[in-house]
Amino acid sequence: MNYTKHPDLPGYWGAVTASIDWCEPNYVVSFFIAEFWNTVSNFLLAFLPLVCLYQYTRERYQFRFKLMCILVSSVGVGSALFHGTLKFYCQLADELPMLWATLIQLYVLFDDDKDFGPNKQRYNPSKYRNLWRALLAFGVIWTVLSPWTHLHHPLWFEFLFISLQLVWFMRILIYLLQYADVTTWIFNFFYALFVLLAVVFWLTDVHFCNQIWAMRIAQYRLFYLIGSFHGWWHFFIALHMYIGLLILNFLHCKRMGWHPRYKRIYILPVVVRTKTS
Repeated sequence: MNYTKHPDLPGYWGAVTASIDWCEPNYVVSFFIAEFWNTVSNFLLAFLPLVCLYQYTRERYQFRFKLMCILVSSVGVGSALFHGTLKFYCQLADELPMLWATLIQLYVLFDDDKDFGPNKQRYNPSKYRNLWRALLAFGVIWTVLSPWTHLHHPLWFEFLFISLQLVWFMRILIYLLQYADVTTWIFNFFYALFVLLAVVFWLTDVHFCNQIWAMRIAQYRLFYLIGSFHGWWHFFIALHMYIGLLILNFLHCKRMGWHPRYKRIYILPVVVRTKTS
């Protein structure tokens, strides 16, 4: 039998205008939230970067680190808006923060090179002097073009985002080989594992929606209401991004000549730093 997605119920936000409608049935759990589980599963994605923001504020990091946490958190907020409404303008509110968060992470990562050393030995203020301008201009141009590109050529955004992530990964790998301790390598293992699990759930939701609904119809009525494969993507990608912020923080401290260490705030690991004398 050829199963299709469960019929959507009418809801508060009306017809879907986004270019993507995920496998979760719309308005089944709540009249006001289109995809309930895909929406609420963004909580960790929005919350965990704020823990890093709190730590950066306590230890008086530069503004670029705090801005990075805010933009990463906005990915979770935008994703919740997208899945909660399935409107095209909210889809942009989901995908554009992903781009801006990646750009600020690249800026933070490369900007360290001109502050290298505990007392800024080898300080070179002209190195990457125009990096922030280039990244800002690129982000603004893409934002302006996004309503057209996302509607007519959505693969462009995916190619762009993956390319920027590869640049980030290669740069982080170089720093890991130079500065990482055993604990950081363990975190890096989970960093890679969580993104792999996230991608598996994302691809399963996209390519096997009919089979998922066949299983739901045949076995568990409650499965209509509980859980979403795309929601698990949100869960694992939230852990992946949080660990990425931890690794970036640790490597930054090592490059600055400080002595970073990991500690816990309740159950969450954070990085604290001690400057050299």
